Amino acid sequence: MNLTADGDVLRISGNAGNVGRGSVTGLVLAVGTTDGSEPAYPQRDYFVGTVEGSEFAPFELTARVDENASSVPVVVTYAVDGDTREETVSLPLEGAGGSERSDRSLPLSVWLGVVGVALTAAAAVVIRTR
Repeated sequence: MNLTADGDVLRISGNAGNVGRGSVTGLVLAVGTTDGSEPAYPQRDYFVGTVEGSEFAPFELTARVDENASSVPVVVTYAVDGDTREETVSLPLEGAGGSERSDRSLPLSVWLGVVGVALTAAAAVVIRTR
């Protein structure tokens, strides 16, 4: 996942991955609101749709951050077998200055934790219901 700052606007881009075997439907990623960060135009949320098992889908979000922001929440909403789930993942922002945040990429392990937690839970539900 990449975090890129342009002034006070933070662009979040990456791939949502389904590590399970079953389909995840209605996948939506959205920037949450906290002290120091909020969703921003043009991509406050992103509808990914269906992600089949072992597949990935790209997304891009934008947030407005100020010097008080230490993280940006991303809300992941999805459905498995008609059961809607919602997980919030906090993406850490290392450093408080806008220029210090520029062109920063998170390690793959953090990204896998972000989407993997939500989609692994979905896969577990699918497996248990079969």
